[in-house]
Amino acid sequence: MVISIIIEGGVLANDNISAITMNNVESLRQSFYRIFNGILQENEDISIKIIPQASDKQAIKSYLVATEDTFLLIDLDMPKQQKAQWFDNLAMLPNKPITIPDERKEHIYFMIQEMEAWILKQPEAIYKWAIEYNHYLTKRTDNLAEHTMLRNRNVEEIAKPSSVLEKLITTFFEKDFNGTRAEKKKLGKVRYTKLKEGSELLDCLNIALLLAQDDELKRFKGNILTSVES
Repeated sequence: MVISIIIEGGVLANDNISAITMNNVESLRQSFYRIFNGILQENEDISIKIIPQASDKQAIKSYLVATEDTFLLIDLDMPKQQKAQWFDNLAMLPNKPITIPDERKEHIYFMIQEMEAWILKQPEAIYKWAIEYNHYLTKRTDNLAEHTMLRNRNVEEIAKPSSVLEKLITTFFEKDFNGTRAEKKKLGKVRYTKLKEGSELLDCLNIALLLAQDDELKRFKGNILTSVES
């Protein structure tokens, strides 16, 4: 069984896109492949293809013209309880409304509320990425997971997890120059982008734990394995 998963977060390939950006898109694709391959436990009966699209609307349109063995993974950008509203919002777009047939809705899976929520669910992965992978310096002695932006919060209720993740990264880490703490704050600042840092952070996630933490991924796995068995 060959399945394709369309994701948002890539770029439109054209002459103005740098090789570095295209490499970062490929890294993001590979990161999602690793996660979904791990979720399906490298099932030999399933072959996975990840297809990045530049925007949510492009991802949706590509999904609607794709085969039935294609799935859509997309940011919900709202709380879990409002999934039905997501479909209604598309149908009410003022210029080009998008209506998704009921039979195609079951193959749509959401990152609630954004991809970065997966990362915020595992603060230890942020430390792994920052310290082990990039050798950044920690700016604070308190634990990132205990910061007010995360402590006692349901990550899926955070409206802009990408913004929270970026703030946490800049708050807790800085770059090391010549083995010493950078004197100029602007030179030592650690940045976050979805394509580069996002893919690196995804690679630091514990897949088994993420599956246990995320109902949409559980739904995906259950539906795929049911299809294989039928």
